[in-house]
Amino acid sequence: MPFRASTNCHGMIKRIPDNFHTGVWIAAVVSALSYFIIEWAEPMIQHSAASKYIAFPRLYFMVFALQIFVLRLAMVNWHKHRFAQGWIFTVFIFALFIFYLIKKR
Repeated sequence: MPFRASTNCHGMIKRIPDNFHTGVWIAAVVSALSYFIIEWAEPMIQHSAASKYIAFPRLYFMVFALQIFVLRLAMVNWHKHRFAQGWIFTVFIFALFIFYLIKKR
């Protein structure tokens, strides 16, 4: 019997409640973790050969793209609309925070 990753993962996704607050909290944790990981890795990236490709704002925009991809999965594939609303709310607040940091630098 072949391994079916989508079936195993989908069972775990069904356990996530479909409400606004869950989306806000999970997205806040993911956003905070991504921010701290980027802040930790940024000095190493600046001294690497990839620094001209992954400069300061581009790294955060890649994180936004991944979060929008998760939003699409939540809305279309998992049918978790309230969860996705909380997710996009938090991503929007995170984007405002990042744009503030970009303007401040």
